[in-house]
Amino acid sequence: MAVLEKHPSVSPSESLERLQFGLGRTGYKEYAESPWAIVVQASFPEWMWAGVYYSWFSLKGHLQSYYELQDFYFFASRTEDQILGMWGLGFDVRSALEQYVESGYTVAQMLKSMGVPEDDIHVSFHRDFS
Repeated sequence: MAVLEKHPSVSPSESLERLQFGLGRTGYKEYAESPWAIVVQASFPEWMWAGVYYSWFSLKGHLQSYYELQDFYFFASRTEDQILGMWGLGFDVRSALEQYVESGYTVAQMLKSMGVPEDDIHVSFHRDFS
């Protein structure tokens, strides 16, 4: 089974706070705030691929209703009998990302409801520093 790197468990708000103030200024000088992202990485058995793939398409319809959602991606690769998936969702501002995490149906929730073990799901938050 493929293993994803594990990071210390911290709350979403703590992670976002660290990004807000811990890495310095971003390259977005013309905007008050740079874009924010949530990245979900998961490892799951190959037999789950079709269900995860089509559930992602259903979830995309829900995601498109978020006003400040900038973009979303899903990348996958196969290693032996495992699928490694990575989802990235970009939001214009931190408050939109927080709203999604607190009250939306997240990719991590989708994966858990499909039976992907929580230990095989890794969630991280990021800011755009380009």
